[in-house]
Amino acid sequence: MSKYIVVVDQGTTSTRVIIFDKKYNEILNCRRALKQSYPKNGWVEHNPDEIIYDIIDMFQEVAEKISLKEIIGISITNQRETTVLWDKLTGEPVYPAIVWQDRRTQGYCLAMSNDHVNSIIQRKTGLLLDPYFCATKINWILNNVSGLKQRLTNGNLLFGTIDTYLIWKLTGGASHVTDVTNASRTLLFNINSAMWDGELLDMFKIPTSILPKVLSNDEPIGNTDKNVLGESIPIIACIGDQQSAAIGQGCINKGDVKCTLGTGSFLVLNTGKNITLSRQNLISTIAYKINNEIFYAIEGSVFMAGAIVQWLRDKLELLDSSKESEALARSINGNSGVYMVPAFTGLGAPYWLPSAKASILGMTRDTGKAQIVRAGLEAVAYQINDIVKLMQLDFKLNLSEIKVDGGMAANSWLLQFMADILNANIDRACFTEATAYGALFLGAVNCGWEPNLEIAISKRTSMKTYKPIMEHEHRQKLICQWDNAVESTILHSNEATVELV
Repeated sequence: MSKYIVVVDQGTTSTRVIIFDKKYNEILNCRRALKQSYPKNGWVEHNPDEIIYDIIDMFQEVAEKISLKEIIGISITNQRETTVLWDKLTGEPVYPAIVWQDRRTQGYCLAMSNDHVNSIIQRKTGLLLDPYFCATKINWILNNVSGLKQRLTNGNLLFGTIDTYLIWKLTGGASHVTDVTNASRTLLFNINSAMWDGELLDMFKIPTSILPKVLSNDEPIGNTDKNVLGESIPIIACIGDQQSAAIGQGCINKGDVKCTLGTGSFLVLNTGKNITLSRQNLISTIAYKINNEIFYAIEGSVFMAGAIVQWLRDKLELLDSSKESEALARSINGNSGVYMVPAFTGLGAPYWLPSAKASILGMTRDTGKAQIVRAGLEAVAYQINDIVKLMQLDFKLNLSEIKVDGGMAANSWLLQFMADILNANIDRACFTEATAYGALFLGAVNCGWEPNLEIAISKRTSMKTYKPIMEHEHRQKLICQWDNAVESTILHSNEATVELV
């Protein structure tokens, strides 16, 4: 009897394999840290083989806990935009995975950008021309890695986001597929027709032959190869991490909003069955496709959230562990006028400035690690507030409640500060890893455990709501000072020399 769904949650800094039973109880949670490499300034890479080896290793732990024959299916959710090209014959990547944070193609984007090109891209993809997305990464690999021309000619070169690569590996090369949510992040996928777009492929000089087949979120994906995991197990769901988190947070109705606080921070607003293009430099994307119906969303992307704390811990060595950041923030009254603009990989929404550099402003001789750590945490809330304001302008909404998840959602000080700065209730679920639960709920529907998503997400319960308590005048003063800090950072970035790659 099939008793379990296993979720593979592949993120920027770690990979998890989680067993859930039919009551959505977590039976086992395996985790492996994922190393990031930074070969040059602005470059961020992963070793794709490390990811698949870790998954196989964690499934050995799964097999020690339960029989693999008891697994009804595997649901996959993944970091989006991260780009892999590999040889179909050998299965080996031709270059390390270029991570979504990577900015090496900013020069290419600047050279390509004009009103006509930008209009085509937004109208067809809902996105903006930025190194964040896959197309320019693919182009870079094709033009900078030797020996690919012959592989292309022979039809032996394949492209995929992380989900595609994992599925191809797990199925022993039988399935070269992706889903609509991951495809919609490539700059190559037309979200109106839900198809790869020839004009966009020509624009970025990318051959159709390397692209995966695009599936809806309720289509069969394939079975794992017995030689890979030791058992043939159906892969029953695949979805990008932020869309998965939205489902996990129950955001399946028009107007629902969620904010994931992970390596980056991603605010997603469900806009229903109609595409709405932002007038405020936010991006339109596919939320999911089920029963042959596409649901869309508006998204604001903050590149640095949990990654700020990681930098404070690993590079500045101000923290022994990420958890210490909350205690340090609480240890002082106010921010002492210190602001961090964490543009370590450029600025995302609403600025979209890949050349921006990070800064810490307002320091004095009295500034210590508590002020710097607090400034890093505060920056997360300020950046999210920037996006919320633009969503409200786009849709004339009053966002009075935002559902949060992700690793940083465990930081109660941050959530209270977010409530104060956003002047909205912040609702934290009983599970902070909504990304995994979204893939679980989707898989539960696809395998027949649940009749529909509405029933599946009804299992979500709230744990705590943080309500705003800050006085209006103080809130406005802090936001004004943040705006000044961002303006100063952008001014400095514009004056600095930018190396075009």
